[in-house]
Amino acid sequence: MEDITMKIYEAITGNSEIMQYVDKNNIKFFDYPNANEITDTVIVIDPLDTPTPSDYADNDNMTFEYFYQIDVFVKQKPGINGRVLSDKLVFLLQRIMWIELGYNETGGINPEYIKDFNLYHQAKRFEGKEYIGGI
Repeated sequence: MEDITMKIYEAITGNSEIMQYVDKNNIKFFDYPNANEITDTVIVIDPLDTPTPSDYADNDNMTFEYFYQIDVFVKQKPGINGRVLSDKLVFLLQRIMWIELGYNETGGINPEYIKDFNLYHQAKRFEGKEYIGGI
């Protein structure tokens, strides 16, 4: 079984446009930072469910379905429009998930601005399936 979380991470870190705005150390798995601790742009890759067997043949599953949420937090700073940057990063993440990994968007949260911390936050959910053995 492939490590899909790492596959998503590598697709994100392999995108030069995203990496010009996000430090590699600020791309996290599962670990949501406290809003008051965010000083820069942060991306969180979060599997929302364990892989689910799917597409059966000969009484065995041929695929696993995966469900992920990817959050983007952008700290508003002088010279950075956090709202515009978070929109851009979410768009780029959607393109990576669809074009490179074949995961479709299933929803997300309303974009929010957390005034107390000058922080923009958006999240998108993606669903996809992987064949066992990488067929």
